[in-house]
Amino acid sequence: MDIDDVARDLYAVLPADFVSTRTASAKDARAAGDAALARRIAALRKPTKAAWATNLLVRRERDRVDTLLALGVELRDAQDRLDAGELRAAASRRRALVADLVGDARRLAEQAGEPLGDPGADAVARTLNAALTDARAAAALETGLLVDSLTSTGFEPIDLDGLVAVPEAVGDVVGRPRLRLVKSPEPTSRQKAKKAEKAEKAEPEKPTSRQKAKKAEKAEKAEKAEPEKAAKQGRAKKAEKAKAEKAKAEKAKAEKAKKEAGAALRAARERLSSARDAVSAAQQRAAAATDAVDDLERRRAALRDELEGIDAALTRGQREAKEALRANAAAEREEARARRALDDLS
Repeated sequence: MDIDDVARDLYAVLPADFVSTRTASAKDARAAGDAALARRIAALRKPTKAAWATNLLVRRERDRVDTLLALGVELRDAQDRLDAGELRAAASRRRALVADLVGDARRLAEQAGEPLGDPGADAVARTLNAALTDARAAAALETGLLVDSLTSTGFEPIDLDGLVAVPEAVGDVVGRPRLRLVKSPEPTSRQKAKKAEKAEKAEPEKPTSRQKAKKAEKAEKAEKAEPEKAAKQGRAKKAEKAKAEKAKAEKAKAEKAKKEAGAALRAARERLSSARDAVSAAQQRAAAATDAVDDLERRRAALRDELEGIDAALTRGQREAKEALRANAAAEREEARARRALDDLS
């Protein structure tokens, strides 16, 4: 038994059963002598409702999720190549696929007896969109071990700290071969001819001299306004840069605080786990002491019964001794009377 196996089983249960299942798994690991594994299990966080529904979707609709992941690869490649045409072509597929998968997640959650509301559905959609734009988010989604929903800006790599139950599982997924969508076949010669004919029909008429003059006048005005426009753009760019730097500094500060809080939380969980182990050991010692006390009480009761028996025997002996003394005295008196009677006869 290792943390991966335990986590995959644990994050497959209903939210209502998570804590009890985690406790039982940690207890089993502790009973097996693996205290380190028991502590890791005890530290596993309960997933949010949206994360649970997303994990359920990954397990139940894996083929459709793989389609999403493959589309994400294509989108990121197109983004790297700045291929606007391919990005536009994929946009509608992206929206439709995400909407369908969110619907699947809601259906599966409903069937499991854990209906997913609109906020939860929105969180599932954010996670799916993050997986489309960010490779690490895609890898995290693929593990089926999400603790919380994912959000990606599309500009910076997503920070997965605290979002995946077993962080090393993401590394395993990232190392797999990337998925690819099968592209449509190249158009035939006839299709190309039709496309060219359509393009010719749609070709606009050549501009007149007047239109050319107006266009030149417009270009001249634009050229004169260019310095002012450039200055405005420069100021705007400078302000935007300052804003971005400020946001970056604030984000760095927030991330630092988040990491510190995470470290403190992990330390607290470890202390809690150690305290639980200590309590368990103390309870065992207390149980042993209770058994010893019970044994002493039994021995004490037996001795008390034995003492009472001795007291009763002593009382009987004393009573019998008194009776014997009385009988002896009576016998002596009888003997004395007999002697006197004998003396009288003599």
